[in-house]
Amino acid sequence: MENELFPANIRGTVTGFGTEVSRIGSSVSTFLFPMTLNKCGLERTLYLCAGLFFLGFIISLIMAPETKNMSLIAASSLNESKNPH
Repeated sequence: MENELFPANIRGTVTGFGTEVSRIGSSVSTFLFPMTLNKCGLERTLYLCAGLFFLGFIISLIMAPETKNMSLIAASSLNESKNPH
């Protein structure tokens, strides 16, 4: 979850922003999926979905730091060196 990567004073805001982006993406995909299915057919639509999921996976691997076996304080301090207050 993205919320463990941020300090406690902005964690709620970041979680809310992430939730909002997720809901917007869900709304857009719910609208576009039937249109893509009608225009491209089932096979191409599912390949397109798989490609988008794979792209998201690669971006996550590249951009998200590993926080396994880290305390919440240690994980939230990963961004402090990039964004000093």
